[in-house]
Amino acid sequence: MTTDKSHHAKPKSQSRKPKRTDGSGQSTHSMTQTDRVTTYYPPHPPRVATNVYIKSHHQLTVVENKPCWACGITHKDCVRLKDELKGVAMETHHFWTEDAFTGEGGGLGGIYWPRVMSDHKDFDWKGSGFDVNDPSTFKYFVDSVYNLQVLCSACHRAAKPVLHWLAGKPDPNRGNVVWPANAGSIGIHHSNYPVYRDQRHARPDTPPFQTQLTHFIAVPPATMRLADNQAVAEAEKIPLYGHQLLAPSQVRVPVRT
Repeated sequence: MTTDKSHHAKPKSQSRKPKRTDGSGQSTHSMTQTDRVTTYYPPHPPRVATNVYIKSHHQLTVVENKPCWACGITHKDCVRLKDELKGVAMETHHFWTEDAFTGEGGGLGGIYWPRVMSDHKDFDWKGSGFDVNDPSTFKYFVDSVYNLQVLCSACHRAAKPVLHWLAGKPDPNRGNVVWPANAGSIGIHHSNYPVYRDQRHARPDTPPFQTQLTHFIAVPPATMRLADNQAVAEAEKIPLYGHQLLAPSQVRVPVRT
C-alpha cells in the first residue's frame, strides 16, 4: 500500500501563520506530513466477505447500533440523515489483525498466531471454530466482532479530509460544543495513527483535521465479493447497508438501502 499525503501541503508561509491563541500566548498551528510507505503482503486471494464477517458487521452496526469509533455517527444517524450525508455508511475495520495479512483464508499468511493468541486470551479460541493449522478457519477470529472496529465510511476510507458529519453543529456526545463548519474527517487507512486517534478525543472546537469542502462528498460504497455459498446465503438474510456486494459467480447482489 502506498500512502501519499502530499496533496495536503500548504505554502510554508501559510502553514506557520498563527490562527488563534488559547489565552497563554500560544498560537494554534498546522503540521503537514508527507509519507510514502511501501508495505509487503504475503500471498493472498482478493478480499472477500465471509459469512462470519456479514454476521459480525450486522451485529455491531445495526443490532447494537455502535457508533463510529472516531466521529460517533451511528447506523441510525446514517438512515435519519441519508439525504444530507450523501451516502455515508457504517463500516467495520479489521483492527487487531488485517485480513490481507492473515492470508484471506487462502494460505498461512504472515501472522504469527501464537503471539495473537497470547495477546488476546479473552477471545474464545477453542469454541469459535478457529484452528491455527487450518487457514479456512482464520475467519472465526479475523471477521469476528472481537477483531472489528466500527467506523463510518469517511473515518475508514476517506483519502483526504471530508466534512465531519456534525460540521457546524453541536455535538451532543461532547458537551454540545459546536464543531466548526470546516471540521473534517479522514480515513484510518490514510492518516498516521497517533493523529487519527485524536479524531476520537478532540474537543469539537479544536478538530485535528479541517477541509475546504463546503458540502458532503460521499466516499464510494465499499465493493466486496462474497466468499462462497455460505456468504451468499448470509447476505440474502442480512443486508450490508451501503456496500456493493459481488457473488462468487460474478453476479451482483442487489444492495439494500
